[in-house]
Amino acid sequence: NAADDEGITLYDSFENEKGETGSADWSIKVLTRSCLLAKEEQTGPAASNKVLKAVADNEALEVEASPETESAEQLIADLAEKYDYQGRDILPSKLSVSEIKQRFMLDESDDGELITQRGQQHQVTFDAPEFIKKDFSEGTAVLAGAEYGTVMHSVMQHVDLSGELSADGIQNQLEGMVHRGILLKGHAEAVKAEAVAAFFESEIGRRLLAAEKIWRELPFSRLMKAKERLYPDIDDESASIFSQGVIDLLFREKDGSLILVDYKTDKDTDEARVKDRYSIQLELYTEAIAAAMNGAQVAERYLYMLHDGKVIRC
Repeated sequence: NAADDEGITLYDSFENEKGETGSADWSIKVLTRSCLLAKEEQTGPAASNKVLKAVADNEALEVEASPETESAEQLIADLAEKYDYQGRDILPSKLSVSEIKQRFMLDESDDGELITQRGQQHQVTFDAPEFIKKDFSEGTAVLAGAEYGTVMHSVMQHVDLSGELSADGIQNQLEGMVHRGILLKGHAEAVKAEAVAAFFESEIGRRLLAAEKIWRELPFSRLMKAKERLYPDIDDESASIFSQGVIDLLFREKDGSLILVDYKTDKDTDEARVKDRYSIQLELYTEAIAAAMNGAQVAERYLYMLHDGKVIRC
């Protein structure tokens, strides 16, 4: 060991297989606290750095511009500059077809009262809590409008088209859906079997039963040009929004015609208002079908109003 003003230096030695000894090529220096304090008193905490020294002395620091560093004014200007998002900062990354309809069209409550104005945020619905679901399973709860619509769509998806489709037959099928766990007991009791049977007795229902190919609850997803369809005020024409949805019913007749049907549970079945309310939704479905089926065009589009059995061609 050796000690000096710089601290304590530790040396090591070695002995090889032949018994020869020598000093190592390395050493370890331990700096004591007193050495460090003495060093700081000699140099000062910022003696070698003018920036630290200016801070320590509470003095203004002049920054010299150089090819490597911009002036302070330019730096401030760069930091304050606002990026031109061209409207992309207001775009959502994804929208469902229902959200698009609710954002940009007039919507109505179950009683026909307008609840969503053009351009406002969409209405949020939540699943029923478990204790309410228990009531449904026992048949003691009443379905809210949104959940009733979900139940009716599930029924129309799972009805056996080769089975009995009269009101009694539909009632038997509902009981079977409860048995298979598709519906809760309370859900099945809320379904009007006569309304479901009326669909299959209608002209569009009979055409469905005679169809060559049938798609029910057909999901799709695609990219849409935001400026072209939804946000005309943005500057970026290349911006896209991911859109997804589910088509209630699509069938192809024997002559190759594609027929699109969307089920609705609205109590307001006024034809003009219904068409205005769901026009953009049907247009998006039509475009999605063309994109997924190599440009195939939908020949006819219908809204079937389960509330009163009205068939509206759009």
